Amino acid sequence: MIGEKIISERKKHKLNQEDLAELIGVTRQTISNWELNETSPDLKQAQKLSDIFNISMDELIGKKNIILEKIDKTESNSNLIIKLIKTLGITLGTLIFILVCIIGIYFYTTNYYESELISTGEGRTCYYNGKISNYVIMKNNGDNSLSFDIEESSIVNDLNLYNVKTGNPKEILDKIVKYIEDNGGVCLDEK
Repeated sequence: MIGEKIISERKKHKLNQEDLAELIGVTRQTISNWELNETSPDLKQAQKLSDIFNISMDELIGKKNIILEKIDKTESNSNLIIKLIKTLGITLGTLIFILVCIIGIYFYTTNYYESELISTGEGRTCYYNGKISNYVIMKNNGDNSLSFDIEESSIVNDLNLYNVKTGNPKEILDKIVKYIEDNGGVCLDEK
């Protein structure tokens, strides 16, 4: 601590508190407060002490320079805050991007043109691949395209229904029924 260094140097130079106070231009009480580490000399006073004791400011203050330590801590804290803000910004930006994508996909898939599906009256119940399924063809009221409720992906793939967007719903359903019956399935007759 600086107080111990002032005491040590003052005694080494055979000065009492009053003599040192007079050389620096402060009161004896000020010297006492410095030595008790109750207060510290300002920069000009520390420079005068260094000159009187014929030592460097670093030696007077000690190996650790309090001002430099505070600057280092401030720099370190600033760097940490900057990293934290960058990380938070990237995370927040990513979350907003994901949210916008999810909302966009939701609206695109559920409310595109605010159309609704209407039944064409074309549907059959069939037993195929060990399960009973309803095969229904719907028309999209907004743009007159077709929609299929077909659980078996093999039917969709083999009949290339991914590419069928329009057409006669009854003809498409007849193709599906024929495919099921040709591959060992059974469809109920229409009522």
